[in-house]
Amino acid sequence: MPKSRLRLKRYGVRVNGVLIRKRFLSAAEARRWQRSQKELQDQIRSGAKRHLDPTLLAIHAADFLRSRKGQTSFGHQETWMGKYILARKEFQDKLLHELTKSDWKKIFGEGGELVVIHGLSPATHNRVRSMVHTMYEHARREFEPPRAIDNPIHDIPALPEPRKAPQILETKEQIQAYLAAAYKDPILPCWGPYTLTKLNTGLRQQNLIALRWKDWDPEGSRLFAREKFVRSKTVKGFRPGSKSDADERVVPVNGLLKAALEAWRAATAYPAPEDFIFACPDRAVKRFGRRQKDPGTHITDKQIWAANKRTCEAAGLKYLSEHKLRHSYATQYLAAGGNLHDLQKNLFHSTVTTTEIYTHDLKAQLARRADVLQIGAPEPKKKPD
Repeated sequence: MPKSRLRLKRYGVRVNGVLIRKRFLSAAEARRWQRSQKELQDQIRSGAKRHLDPTLLAIHAADFLRSRKGQTSFGHQETWMGKYILARKEFQDKLLHELTKSDWKKIFGEGGELVVIHGLSPATHNRVRSMVHTMYEHARREFEPPRAIDNPIHDIPALPEPRKAPQILETKEQIQAYLAAAYKDPILPCWGPYTLTKLNTGLRQQNLIALRWKDWDPEGSRLFAREKFVRSKTVKGFRPGSKSDADERVVPVNGLLKAALEAWRAATAYPAPEDFIFACPDRAVKRFGRRQKDPGTHITDKQIWAANKRTCEAAGLKYLSEHKLRHSYATQYLAAGGNLHDLQKNLFHSTVTTTEIYTHDLKAQLARRADVLQIGAPEPKKKPD
């Protein structure tokens, strides 16, 4: 490539008494830069922005984790930060802005410690890399230093993640066998309607267990996913997740599921608007010698795991986790001719790239769709003898 013919002139400008020498195209550009730096210093003095003092990596990591405490993946990120980043002796006395790309490449990449020593899968490796990348971006947003903080993780590529075909209920016969066993579950009466709803909507477990009858609109044939319950490490079972109008999502309901939900509401002991749709008796109710109405509570993760295991055994199927019912819904939706972008909205995926994983099992369906219309080339005319 030809060298640039622009000659950069070196100017010295003073910002709050400190002489800084930089290269600029002209003296006017140097003066503009000087004014911007003075405005920045005024903002730092007034408290509008914070100055980045030389700070250890561990202090930045603690500040970053404190800002992520409300997230569902906080426990994983706290473990990764302590085990893979802060546990390195070379990093314990390092400042954040001193770490370079070569320092981080010893951890990340195909020959990095996360793969060679710790044996992490590409997916987990990429999540740890993304966490450190976000930590640098957090420092860049939070502070306004006189010198720019580079993000060395940006230049380290993520590892390719091989996509595996998800384990699912492949045929309609398997789905019917699973549902038949679920409706006959001897311990959890709501398990049949729960699995039917999941196989018809693809809702996640955290949204399904939080559904109440007030979220059910039979006239509009829709459900409102207003709440979600996430697993808690401090309390047994689940804890309420974020709840806001922005998180309210509309779930369309087909005719068969609508009739099944109406039949379940007529049969359940908890049909009040504030009751959970998939409720079970509340064991914590104390009766104090007199009869007290049981308000019911949502099903727990242990109950879901046990009921799913019993259903797989009763249906004669190989064990698959309850989350695979969501994958089964997505695959069957596409196999029936559903649109990929409509499926993305139904599954609440942020990007269509995530939804494309369910196109693995559509090769046979695509072949059948191609055979519907077959047009051949014209046969060559035979030459007269």
